[in-house]
Amino acid sequence: MLLQCQNGQVKAINRKGITVGMPALIAAQAPQIPGNWILDGESMGNDLLANGENLHGKPLCERLHLLGKLLPAGLSNIRTVPTYYSTRHKRKTLTLLKKCQAEGVVLKRLDASFLVYTANDQRSVAISLHDTKKHHGNVTIPANHKIPATGTVIEVRYLYAFSESEVVFQPVYLGPRTDIHPDEP
Repeated sequence: MLLQCQNGQVKAINRKGITVGMPALIAAQAPQIPGNWILDGESMGNDLLANGENLHGKPLCERLHLLGKLLPAGLSNIRTVPTYYSTRHKRKTLTLLKKCQAEGVVLKRLDASFLVYTANDQRSVAISLHDTKKHHGNVTIPANHKIPATGTVIEVRYLYAFSESEVVFQPVYLGPRTDIHPDEP
């Protein structure tokens, strides 16, 4: 999810610029960030546009500095992730993360620019609930599966969903459901 603010109006968008649902806690705090901007909420500290300036080509260290200046103090639900620069701090943090069985770490070069890479947009299909037909996100079809025809009932596992947005996060395609007909109530 990307957050976009244009002339004081904040909305959540996907990578194609389509408006998507936004958690209420984020919606309450995002208007406190001044200016026109786009923030990438899933790339761990990559702001993409600040006051009309595209930051894709700037190195990570500069983007982190600009992001720190952009975000006002006191936001509890929109914040940067900690960044560690020295080997000593990185090792200490990694030890702590292992101890608490954290999900993982992200390693980035400070001189790296931001690059969005998509392998094949055609392998993503829209998800809707069987009984509502309302859009609930997209799921990527793995290369070892056939892309299902429009209207096919599929099974998707997902990590979590917010009731406010009704969008599933980190969906994984499991395959078609041949036991359920698309026309069943």
